[in-house]
Amino acid sequence: MWHYQKDPGDGFVVAAPKKRPSNSRKRILFLGGSPMQLAPIKYARECGHYVITCDYAPDNPGHRLADEYHNISTTDLDSVLNLAKEA
Repeated sequence: MWHYQKDPGDGFVVAAPKKRPSNSRKRILFLGGSPMQLAPIKYARECGHYVITCDYAPDNPGHRLADEYHNISTTDLDSVLNLAKEA
């Protein structure tokens, strides 16, 4: 699955799937990256968790804070379930 990965600059770049972090670092999947989700995303990052976000709006600000973003609608239940199983 293709996803957006943080770019050293301000934007995102499309990248092939990267190697998942080791099991010692917990992963959290946020359904969305809207302004309302910024505080919990920041908190998860501060706690050292690997943050994954997904929704259909790539410009949502929470995606810039995430380690990984997937352009999957949160209403696409099968795709979200598959992403959660991967994570």
